[in-house]
Amino acid sequence: MKKKNKNNKYKFLLFKLLKEQMIILRVVFLHCKKRASDLAVITIIVGMNYLGLSAIGRTLCYFDDIEQSSENFSAGTLDFILNDGGFDPIEPSVSLSPENVAQKNITIVPEASSTDFQYSVGADNFGGDSDFCEILAVKASLEGETKYLGVLKDLKTATTTSLGLWNFEFGTGTNNFQNKICNFDVVYNGWENKLDYPDYESGGFSDTEFASSTISSWGFRINKVYYDVADDRGKEYDNEWVEIYNQSDVPLDINNWKICDNNSCDVLSAEKEIPAQGYGFIVASSTTASTTMPAFWYLPEDVVEVKIPDSRIGNGLGNDGDALYLQRPDGVVIDEVNWQINDDVWNPGAVDVKEGNVLSRKTNGYDTDQASDWVELIPPSVDLVYPDEGGSYTWYWGYNYEIKWTATNNNGEDSELDINLYYIKDESGNGEIGAGDIKIPIAEKIANNGSYVWTVPSGFTGYVWVYLVVTGPENPMLNSGAVSGPIYDPIPIFIGEGEDNHSVNDFVAENAGIGANKEASNDEGEEIKEERFSKVGFVQKKSDEGEASDKKEEEKSLSSEESSKDYSEEIGKDEKKEGKKREGDLNVEEEIFESEKEKEVKKEEQEKTDGEKKEEIAENPAEKNENTSVVGEDKSEDEIKSKKEPLLEIKEPESEPEPEPEPESELEPEQQEEVESEPIILPIET
Repeated sequence: MKKKNKNNKYKFLLFKLLKEQMIILRVVFLHCKKRASDLAVITIIVGMNYLGLSAIGRTLCYFDDIEQSSENFSAGTLDFILNDGGFDPIEPSVSLSPENVAQKNITIVPEASSTDFQYSVGADNFGGDSDFCEILAVKASLEGETKYLGVLKDLKTATTTSLGLWNFEFGTGTNNFQNKICNFDVVYNGWENKLDYPDYESGGFSDTEFASSTISSWGFRINKVYYDVADDRGKEYDNEWVEIYNQSDVPLDINNWKICDNNSCDVLSAEKEIPAQGYGFIVASSTTASTTMPAFWYLPEDVVEVKIPDSRIGNGLGNDGDALYLQRPDGVVIDEVNWQINDDVWNPGAVDVKEGNVLSRKTNGYDTDQASDWVELIPPSVDLVYPDEGGSYTWYWGYNYEIKWTATNNNGEDSELDINLYYIKDESGNGEIGAGDIKIPIAEKIANNGSYVWTVPSGFTGYVWVYLVVTGPENPMLNSGAVSGPIYDPIPIFIGEGEDNHSVNDFVAENAGIGANKEASNDEGEEIKEERFSKVGFVQKKSDEGEASDKKEEEKSLSSEESSKDYSEEIGKDEKKEGKKREGDLNVEEEIFESEKEKEVKKEEQEKTDGEKKEEIAENPAEKNENTSVVGEDKSEDEIKSKKEPLLEIKEPESEPEPEPEPESELEPEQQEEVESEPIILPIET
């Protein structure tokens, strides 16, 4: 291309004009030289040309050329891109808690044709909750060297030409925000460095790139969804439920929040706040779960029931696909999930679950804002073996009964299950579980070993039910329960002694409500023994003190038998052989076996005892009076032999007018604990 000079062009034109004027002047001079007036004209023309020529400082001229190209061309470019690695790990950016940080890595990469450039980093385009955005701080580092540390909104680094890895750490320090969101861009401004412009706005080639970011604080999260109802857990729509988890370390109010599916929303209400790291249970029907009574699901006392105004969550959760959104009162979506064919949130959505199973986060509150956060969980399987659901039983105060069950963890080890045992007390007195009845703990969070021995408490009569709740390790709402058939607890029977000639019913009326102890005191301060046995399914366990009391009771009974011939005749051998029960409410059973050899030994000991008695009575008549004492008087150890007489083998002396004591049974303890054969006949006053 030839160089152009505009000044030379102007000089050429002026010289041409001057030459033409000089020719004109010459002609005029030749024709007018004789005239004086002509001289004046010539003078004027020469002066004007002189003035024109004196105004020209320099002569301009230039060269011109035109070129054409069939392809695009440019004088230069400045272009770069950002390699945004996202937040890593993701969870803090989705659920930011105090003292925690969300980290993001960004690399700036120039295009191959880009000219050299310099750049700085800032933040812009803020949205969401302003109070949260204003408190967010950031530490920006380039290849490990800190370039900025301060408030995010004021982020602006010094100019640099280094193209290394940038790391950003975002946090709130000790400030505790819940259910807040901040949207912003990390901005890279680059400009050419050949002309040494001081900043991006000064001019030259430039480029700007953005890395969009969102940080959310911790708070409420949708934690479980039960959308495909099994037949034994209620009805579709009516008994669907959603569990909300509070990630934070403070209680949170969920009133006036909304739960929405892809068609409609429901406003939420609760009587109390959802506790820190606690649960809210959104239900459409009160029949779904209960804290006090058996229901389709057991509702632990620390789980807050959250109600909706109608009988469906949204317009009913779809089994083939649906979406759920948890909204703040101002309509901002804090959490969301979709499943099966619905792709409103993720495509594909969360895993589909079978009927009766639960769509659940992997762990409580775990959130990376991805469909992979969700898994299928199966409620535990449970069978109450004894007392079973279909039976009916009679159990007694103070006696031990072995509750048996089987419980299976369908998501892991059976040993991970928590076993909770309760009994429901029929406070209403109608023989059915219902309003007004109360749930009382037997044992909570015990090992899943299949059995537990329960001592029936005292202080009530009527019906109770054993209530078994099995809870998975994932959280308290993944549970299953079973309720036994009715268990009747009758009025306790007391067998006592004393000088007053009271009936059993009189004794019960006088001592109502003392059945918590197997031993009590009458008006005379004597011990009163309560003997009660169950007909079925009990484990009889007596303490050493109780066995000593039984021994004392039998010894006193023998004393009564010696002193009352009429009573001995009433309960003699004939009645024993017939196996008849003494009338009354004793309801006491035990089976005793004796061998022929033992009977012969007893007979020999009886004859020996009879001989000794004859000699003692002949020498000291007062001895006879002591041996014929009434029920309730204690005899010395010298008067009662160390071996007890069998209660069912009371014999009359053949040669003496007075009854003599028989030796104690030498049966083994195992024989005496055999049950449900012939009744034990215990003497009482009449």
